[in-house]
Amino acid sequence: MSKARIYARNLAAQSAKTPRKLRILTTMVSGGMLWQARSVTDRLGDDHEYLLVTAPDDFSGIRFHFPDRKIHVVPFPSSTALVRWYQKLSAPVTSLWHCARLVFRLRPDVVFCVGTCLAIPLFFWGRLIGAKTVFVESITRVTRMSMTGRLVLFFRLSDRFYVQWPQLGRAYRRTLYRGNVL
Repeated sequence: MSKARIYARNLAAQSAKTPRKLRILTTMVSGGMLWQARSVTDRLGDDHEYLLVTAPDDFSGIRFHFPDRKIHVVPFPSSTALVRWYQKLSAPVTSLWHCARLVFRLRPDVVFCVGTCLAIPLFFWGRLIGAKTVFVESITRVTRMSMTGRLVLFFRLSDRFYVQWPQLGRAYRRTLYRGNVL
C-alpha cells in the first residue's frame, strides 16, 4: 500500500474522531443589531465556527470589533440611500445573487440573523441547502414587527423566530419569546 493511501486513511480516521464544529452564518450590521447579534454569539461560546456577513457600509465598524475574523461583505438595498430608481430595483437582485454565492460557497449549518433585511436572501438560500434558520427580531420592536420580520414569518423562511418582548410574542403566531438578548 502506498504512503499516500496510508496518509489518507489516517487523515480520515482522525476526522472521524474529531467532530466538525457547527458552522453558524451570522449577520453583523452596525448599530444596535450588532450588539444583539454579538450578545447571542458570545453566549453560544467559542466551540462553533462563526461566518460573519455584513454590508459594505458597515465593514469598517465590524472590522474594528472583529479584527481577527474573516468578514464577508454582501451588498443589500438600503432605504436611506439616495440612489436612482433603477439602482433601487437592481439592488435586491444583486443582493440575492451575492447571498446565493456566499451560502453555496460557505455551506453553513445554521443561518442566524438579528433584524436585518439580509435575512430574507440568506434564509432563502440557506433553506435550499438544508441549513437551519433562526431570526431574532430587534429589541427596538416592541408592539409591531419590522417589515423583514413580517416577510420572514409570511414566507416561513425561519425555523425559529424569536421576539424580545412578551406583547410581541402574543400578537404574532409562530413566534417565541424567551426574554431579551442584551
